[in-house]
Amino acid sequence: MSGLSDLFFELSSDNRLDILGRLCGSPSKVSKLAEDMRITNQECSRHMVRLSEAGLTAKNVDGLYALTPYGQQVLLQLKGIEFTSRYRAYFREHTMMGIPESFVGRIGELSNCTLVDDIMVVFKDIESMIAETQEYMLRVTDRYLLTTMPTTEKMYQRGAWQHLIDPEDMPIPPDFEPGPIIREATSKRQFLDWTLPRVDLFLAMNEKRVTSLSFPLLNGKFDYTGFASDDPAFHRWCKELFEHYWAIAKPKTGGWLGMKLEEARKRTRR
Repeated sequence: MSGLSDLFFELSSDNRLDILGRLCGSPSKVSKLAEDMRITNQECSRHMVRLSEAGLTAKNVDGLYALTPYGQQVLLQLKGIEFTSRYRAYFREHTMMGIPESFVGRIGELSNCTLVDDIMVVFKDIESMIAETQEYMLRVTDRYLLTTMPTTEKMYQRGAWQHLIDPEDMPIPPDFEPGPIIREATSKRQFLDWTLPRVDLFLAMNEKRVTSLSFPLLNGKFDYTGFASDDPAFHRWCKELFEHYWAIAKPKTGGWLGMKLEEARKRTRR
């Protein structure tokens, strides 16, 4: 790990990190970097020597400093560390241990987001998202939001579809009866409800944005605080993670919703 500790030592300067970030945009002269960063040419040159000796930067054929391929890769991976560090208070209380390592390694793709730490705002934003959905909605949840049912029915009437993943021990909401719109959406496979032994995230997204990406507390329960974004990289990460879970989930053959739908079908046939 000595090579890693040496790398972190070189990255332990705000100025050197700033230089790497600026060179990510385009190559530059030391004098231009120093002017933009408001430091002396001598100080900037000293930092550049260290970055070059570490293999992170080098002069190109035009005599400008640029990131090496190694420097580009390091900077890309630093985005994940920067994201986790920025939201360290959140990640002290929430865990990603259940998320596949391949996605955790790409966590830097979540950088352009907003932390939403008010549960009422989270649920209100989910309902607003349902109301604007034109194509599809993807959900991973440990609870049904029955207050959004009228908005969801209108979504089905617009022709949009929903894929839902929930845990096998999903609690049964009291006094819920699926109406004709829900029954029709289920029969037409507009609404598919699949299950996993447990869910490792709370997710609500449509074709345009992610309204909620939440991770569980250390005790495995959700407080529903998390991240929201319409950034394409953020959206892609969440959609691909959903598809990963959808591939291993199983269609519900029973459960409370299945029983409710079967009861409704029997009443209709009478």
